[in-house]
Amino acid sequence: MVGVARNAHNASLWEDPQARLFLPAWQTVLPGDQIFVRSNLPPAETAAALRKIWGSLEPSVPVYDFQTAAERVDEFLAPQRVAVGIFAAFGFLAIILASVGLYSLVAYSVIQRQREIGIRIALGAAPQSVVAGILRASMRLTLIGLALGTGAGLLLARYLASQIKDVSPYDLPTFAAAAVLLAAVAFAAATVPARRAAIIDPLAALRAD
Repeated sequence: MVGVARNAHNASLWEDPQARLFLPAWQTVLPGDQIFVRSNLPPAETAAALRKIWGSLEPSVPVYDFQTAAERVDEFLAPQRVAVGIFAAFGFLAIILASVGLYSLVAYSVIQRQREIGIRIALGAAPQSVVAGILRASMRLTLIGLALGTGAGLLLARYLASQIKDVSPYDLPTFAAAAVLLAAVAFAAATVPARRAAIIDPLAALRAD
């Protein structure tokens, strides 16, 4: 029997398809160690039926280590899935650290302007306008940082493109989700202390160091 098979990954997902020759077991010195069976029966019943049939054909050759196609694929992809899980955990930790750091930085910068807020309110500025001004300044800096970070991420994606297969590193939904999350964190970090500072007594704010 002569035929042509589709391109396939036989050893790793990272390999390029290579030319391979399939020979019958009696025409090669290499032992054939796999048998593929299509069955509508449950795996246990298929294994029992295969043992019975094979025992009548080759009683001296045992049949063992039965696996379904799904189990075989899971075993084949296990290293890649472990690597993906590790990278996902590091990515989740990174976004948490970035969010905590951004919140702390923005909140601290607003608290440092507490004296300025007190002076503005003492001179007659409306608390709402003071809060809005602080939010605009904080979000302006945040947007600049997001633009620079997104640009750096897109440049880094060029390097990642050479390390992955069949997956685009330019994942725009992921970039957008991270940007929206960090922008929301910065907005909350600026809003909470600004509103607190806007409702305190201006004299108390002026006495604060």
